Amino acid sequence: MSTPSPQDPEPVIAYIDGFNLYFGLNEKGWRRYLWLDVPAMARRLLRANQKLVGVKYFTTRINSPAESVRRQTLFLDALEARGGLEIIFGNFIYSQDGCDTCGAKWTKREEKQTDVNIALHMLRDAYGEYFKTALLISGDSDLVPVVKEIEGACPGRHVLVVWPPLRKSDELCGAAARSFALGKKHLQESQLPMTVPGRNGYALCQPAEWWGEETENS
Repeated sequence: MSTPSPQDPEPVIAYIDGFNLYFGLNEKGWRRYLWLDVPAMARRLLRANQKLVGVKYFTTRINSPAESVRRQTLFLDALEARGGLEIIFGNFIYSQDGCDTCGAKWTKREEKQTDVNIALHMLRDAYGEYFKTALLISGDSDLVPVVKEIEGACPGRHVLVVWPPLRKSDELCGAAARSFALGKKHLQESQLPMTVPGRNGYALCQPAEWWGEETENS
């Protein structure tokens, strides 16, 4: 990634919190928009004088249940086949939890590293002067410190927060130069084709579970 020259359009790098986006759409009842062309969505969020120079999608591969694994794998394979983005993976941490009253035990799964990975990439790109605006698609308040750091310590670099449905963090929005909600139109106009040619020659088809009718939840 090269350092932009002054005469170029304002360079923008998009940083997408994959799970924050997924659960926001799912809880909103917008599963039909999960088959998302992420770079196309990022481009639709730009101003006329801006140019998208990078898209970084942060997620973690799940390992159960089997149907969820299948859907996630189809989606990530489709994104990789289409190109135009970098996928950065975190990890899950597993720990034992239980009920003190009834004695029941279970394994608790927590996603780790995504917010750290986002912060690390944003800071590296800010200090490297690879963007003028960081487009952060997330509502995770854990990202407030990195947004404040960029706004306060990186002259000429700013953060635009676009929060997914039902994921707004007032603290995160308050730390950014600008913020607004990710709207339905952004999603409707940024869908992958129902069938994407995979890199191995196989067709990658939108999961049937994501074809359903929209069911709005507030």
